[in-house]
Amino acid sequence: MIYIDRNLKMPLHEQVYIRVKDAILQGSFAAGTRLPATRTLAAELGVGRNTVITAYKNLADEGYVRSIGGSGFIVQNVRTDLHQTAWTPEKPEEISETPEIRYDFWYPLTRECWFPKNAWSRALSDALEEIERRRFISYPERKGSEKLRNELAQHLYLSRGVVCSPEQIVISCGMQFNLEMLLKLFDPAKDTVGMEDPGYYGVWNVFRSSGFSLHPIPVKSDGLDTASLRRHKLKLLYITPSHQFPTGAVLPIDKRMDILDWAGANKAFIIEDDYDSELQYNGSPIPSLQALDHFDRVIYTGTFSKSLSSSIRASYMVLPKQLIEPYQKRCGDYLAMVSILIQTALADLIADGSYKRHLDRLRIAFSTKHEAFVKSLDQVFGDRIDIIDRQAGSHLLISVRNDMSAQELTEAALEMGIKVYPVSEYYLNRKHKADSRLILGFGGVRNDEYIDALTKLRDAWFGQNESRGADTADSDE
Repeated sequence: MIYIDRNLKMPLHEQVYIRVKDAILQGSFAAGTRLPATRTLAAELGVGRNTVITAYKNLADEGYVRSIGGSGFIVQNVRTDLHQTAWTPEKPEEISETPEIRYDFWYPLTRECWFPKNAWSRALSDALEEIERRRFISYPERKGSEKLRNELAQHLYLSRGVVCSPEQIVISCGMQFNLEMLLKLFDPAKDTVGMEDPGYYGVWNVFRSSGFSLHPIPVKSDGLDTASLRRHKLKLLYITPSHQFPTGAVLPIDKRMDILDWAGANKAFIIEDDYDSELQYNGSPIPSLQALDHFDRVIYTGTFSKSLSSSIRASYMVLPKQLIEPYQKRCGDYLAMVSILIQTALADLIADGSYKRHLDRLRIAFSTKHEAFVKSLDQVFGDRIDIIDRQAGSHLLISVRNDMSAQELTEAALEMGIKVYPVSEYYLNRKHKADSRLILGFGGVRNDEYIDALTKLRDAWFGQNESRGADTADSDE
């Protein structure tokens, strides 16, 4: 029996082809058998004759049948012992009984659309015209578009104090890809890596999969513990100094200079991940660590994921001058992995000032959202939580004043249809897994939903009666 399913997205001729092929391989159509006439089968299936003709021709091209003038399509002698059915209808997934997620406080989420659609559309249109005008027919430049690297060099100097030439910049498709390329310059058998603890587990995985040993360096309220750093013999140090992830700590100038002195004395390299430097709300953005580096030891990395969209998949890395030649020797044959269209559009967006204007609007929007979220936390929880607020980024940390562990807090929130994220998941050192602080990203929830979401969290963690009783007591005072 040959049948088709009009609810599938698969073309009708492909469904007919697969069904007939499976029938041949399963022996339903023996060698020498004549397939149903195209008009007959088309009428039976309720499809156009061309649909069946196309399917039969595909079968003939692959040798399953042979077209004989005046006799139609005859089944060939085909081996069936290696056959695996190409396609069968998928069974519907079983419905899970897990609660429906109403609010998700995952830090990368952004619900409101601040993407500069009009400016980006113009940039893409101009990029297409430039590609047509210049007749691009080759692969993009291996380290990235020269035009984009020129614009980035100027932009990074003005916005982050990064001092570099376009030759030092490498364009790629993400932070993890940057690291994979960079680690080819080092030897996992003898070069050890230090990393903030807690820190971003996406980076841990790259180091570990590349065979490197990781040494966790504790993070204090003012960032990396430099005293602990000096106790390790390291070749590489990965840090997020301008907005430590996930604690939000900002590395002060004295510690920055201390870390640079350590790198110079030990001939180590620092990987500075400046992942969300655009989102500073209190005063001027802090200059990058690279801007202070007189030893040529800082590898600066950044991305367009936070400021534009993670779907663009464009990031960059600024190499120290002493690593340009080694990188060229080891990685010079790798392509930039970002389409020339995207790179050209990004360059135009920066060149005409649209990117800078977008960053200014984005900073104001997130600042407003940050202020609304902190006020809502104060209003709903009062002194039941401690807010670890750093005036930067798209998330903050809270410490809940009860006896629940991070896992218990997370599970209680999930029962209310709310997802929160424990800091404990970001520790390399297992002894810190008892940390009960939570990460709350405020970008994925609307401002007018904060009170409702946080009230549900309060009820989950403190009980509805206790929470309401405390509210009444507060109001009586």
